[in-house]
Amino acid sequence: MDALHKAPLRLAGGSNTDLAGGETLMPAPILIFHHGLFMLGDPPTLCEHALKIAMEQMHVLKESGLLDAASEFHVGINGGDESHLLAEMVFPEKAQIKYHGLDSRSENLTHVMIEERLKTLDGEAYILYEHQKGSTHEESSPYGQYATNWRRRMEFHCVTNWRQCVADLDAGYEAVGCHWLTGQGWDKSQHYFAGTYHWCKASFRKTIPSIYTRQRIKDSGIGALESRYEAEVIIGNGPRLPSVKNYYSGAIGT
Repeated sequence: MDALHKAPLRLAGGSNTDLAGGETLMPAPILIFHHGLFMLGDPPTLCEHALKIAMEQMHVLKESGLLDAASEFHVGINGGDESHLLAEMVFPEKAQIKYHGLDSRSENLTHVMIEERLKTLDGEAYILYEHQKGSTHEESSPYGQYATNWRRRMEFHCVTNWRQCVADLDAGYEAVGCHWLTGQGWDKSQHYFAGTYHWCKASFRKTIPSIYTRQRIKDSGIGALESRYEAEVIIGNGPRLPSVKNYYSGAIGT
């Protein structure tokens, strides 16, 4: 998994230099994709914990410098008109927001947004995927506390420490993050970053077939609750696995 590919060296001044030929190249643009929600239930009711998580995440993105460094910031929301005001309040002006509707009960449609963006992307890009993990659980519950610890560890390594992530992608890794697991599932065929918070190169992401080709999606639908794990395992669904830098392999949620 850790075999490196030849890659240009990123300089402090913001350009890359090919070590062999001395050619100056521009850094790969950074594309952030964020998934979240604000409302749950019928009729829709504000999920205060989800709102708190989103606000905390936007603060970390801004304070880390990553939000300013990103060329694009895409947001997918499980909701519709009822979520517009909150989304406009929480997300920065550069956010390109898409509303999946309240029938969407998974992160899958935000991964479809990645697929659609890659169809029009020329050249390389570095993609960060993050989401409001733990939003549907009470913060004070045992799982809520577990999910908060889990999210904040992933956030530290992938957002606060984003410059290291970019440096490692520059060095040749194709995907970086926390809790990389291999040989999972009953048939040992699943490989993924547990928690679904990671960076990957657009060139690698393009090798992965559309999420719509997955049997679970065909059987249950793209937005179905029972299809939700497809977002987590998509990184390992291609013809080969990425070269991975795993920043943390210890216990999840501690």
